[in-house]
Amino acid sequence: MAKSPISNYKSQIFLCVLCVSAVISSGNGCLARWIAGGEKPTTGVYDYDQHTGELERKYPAGLQECWLTTVKTIEKLLFSIEEPAIRDALSGQLNARRMDGTLIRISFEQVTKEVTSLKIKVGAYGERDLAMRIHEYIKENMPQPKKPK
Repeated sequence: MAKSPISNYKSQIFLCVLCVSAVISSGNGCLARWIAGGEKPTTGVYDYDQHTGELERKYPAGLQECWLTTVKTIEKLLFSIEEPAIRDALSGQLNARRMDGTLIRISFEQVTKEVTSLKIKVGAYGERDLAMRIHEYIKENMPQPKKPK
């Protein structure tokens, strides 16, 4: 018995909706941000990239302030900083190791003069929970932004 054209049409619509939903919800939300009008330098929000294993957070501070605070935090956590740390006026990267030898890669990128993006990857595949805890320690050590009078 042949299928009616209406049921075939419904199947095609269902598959299209399913595919579009999968694309919008997959990855790190790039398409959703594009639909919303582009990425804004919103601070305090975590963004985990499943493909790279990096957990990103934007801080309301300049690159220099974020760099110094992160180095201080890494030292407080008793991680060893590997040389050479790379940094210029717009971005930087440093690598550290935990006592058990796990590599921690921290990337810095100046979004604006007052906003810096920090991406943390722990281990070869990116341990999200540990990266989030390191971000929390950095946030605790970050000087509070001065409020306008």
